[in-house]
Amino acid sequence: MNPINGFCKEERLCGKTSIDTLFQTGKGFIVYPFRVVWLTVPKKGDFPCELLISAPKRKFKRANKRNRIKRCVREAYRLNKGALYQALEKKEYNLQLALLYLDGTILESPEFDARLKTIFNNLMERLP
Repeated sequence: MNPINGFCKEERLCGKTSIDTLFQTGKGFIVYPFRVVWLTVPKKGDFPCELLISAPKRKFKRANKRNRIKRCVREAYRLNKGALYQALEKKEYNLQLALLYLDGTILESPEFDARLKTIFNNLMERLP
């Protein structure tokens, strides 16, 4: 599968130690309704970015709503990650990224796309 068009398991951030390190030492900013936490790590693997998506159980009691948010964010990420990958190709590090959904309502799909584009632009400005 072409890494630009898909979202495979190697692109997902998993593992307790990786996630703990991300939240303890990572930097962050907010593009409402997302809180973005990011960390640069030494280069490894074929994919320059690993992603974690979270929707709060406190605000969305039903799992189907949390799953819908995560599905929409994954699709928006998949469609817009090309610019981020091009910026990270020239770097000597990979990126770990967490997107935490903050709002109590579910956005429409075009709004997810717009917010993720804004997040990627802010992230590219902040990268060393």
